[in-house]
Amino acid sequence: MSVSAESRSQHLRHCLALLTGGLVLLAVFAWRETRPDPIIPPTSSAARARTAPHALPTAVSVNVTTRGASSSRFEAELEELRLLAAGAGRSRRLAHLLAGAADLNSDDALCVLAHIKDDAFRRECVNAFFSGWATREPSAVAAWLLAQPSAVRGSWASALIAVLADTPASIAEIVPRLVHGDPEQAADYLRPALAALTAGGNFSQAATLTALADDSLLRGPLREALATDWANANPRAAAAWILTLADSPERDGILGHVAETWSAAQPEALATFAVALPDGLGRTHALTLAVQTWAERDATAAAAWLAERMPAPELDTPVFALATTPAVLAASPAVAARWAESIANPDVRLQGLRVVLEQWAVRDRDAARGFVMATPALSDDFRHTLLNEIDHS
Repeated sequence: MSVSAESRSQHLRHCLALLTGGLVLLAVFAWRETRPDPIIPPTSSAARARTAPHALPTAVSVNVTTRGASSSRFEAELEELRLLAAGAGRSRRLAHLLAGAADLNSDDALCVLAHIKDDAFRRECVNAFFSGWATREPSAVAAWLLAQPSAVRGSWASALIAVLADTPASIAEIVPRLVHGDPEQAADYLRPALAALTAGGNFSQAATLTALADDSLLRGPLREALATDWANANPRAAAAWILTLADSPERDGILGHVAETWSAAQPEALATFAVALPDGLGRTHALTLAVQTWAERDATAAAAWLAERMPAPELDTPVFALATTPAVLAASPAVAARWAESIANPDVRLQGLRVVLEQWAVRDRDAARGFVMATPALSDDFRHTLLNEIDHS
């Protein structure tokens, strides 16, 4: 290395040390304290947001040129902006300056930023610098992040993603490069990316990023968290996305998360959607939740909807849910018993009748016994079992 090159390198390292101003150590400590479990992500956007660091420590040599007459002119323009009141107008001018200045290369720009004494303004400048750089050259930013020490790489990536929250396209460009370049820390890149994208309503882009997680122990919880957030905004769209995933227990579990949210808001819509799904645990779970919630609110409508689709052995579990729903039992145990009797699977039918008759016997033991004795479809053994349980209830 030539003397001038060595001198320039030392000068740049000095500027970067000033720019970082001890934030590297603070970021590492904060990262250690707030870093979530390396496999299981938080289950909500709010929880995931708490794991993001507050600042982007900057130590970088970049290949980006800025447009402006000189370092002195650049410094003067920065000082002029610093004196303005903080707000959207200053932010726009600052972004334009940092994205567009000319004869000043990135190393010099960083050194200028490093010497800003106002901490808040320096941070605003650093964020604007990296936001512009990431928008123009996402591959260069990803390469820079991957060149940082592994101990802080994830923390710094989280901070950068937070800066890019309003530019989801940049996040979608950078994060895959980070995951492919550093798969061992995939969770540290995917968690904040999904948090930022879902917070901005960019659910489809977030869904695409979940496919980058090769480890099912990471991918499953990430998708469950995304599905829950998406279902709060648009459950039908969330469910439609889930159906594009490969059929697996993982998919059934994710569908269950959406069903829980959807059933609370629109049980009738969930029932109509779920009944058209292919057979599986996910379909059964979704239908059961829908019918149970719907029956609590409008038992007549839920029963009418089921009646239109009977007989159907695949609906045994939802029928059990209807028959044993407290609202149905309270309104008419005789009706509940008839629904339980219609269940095709004998084991499920017996369990349903037990639940209904136990409650009925508390109110009217003779009526419950009369139902059992007057129901010809019951086998002698079945009838004897039910009568015995009524007598001892």
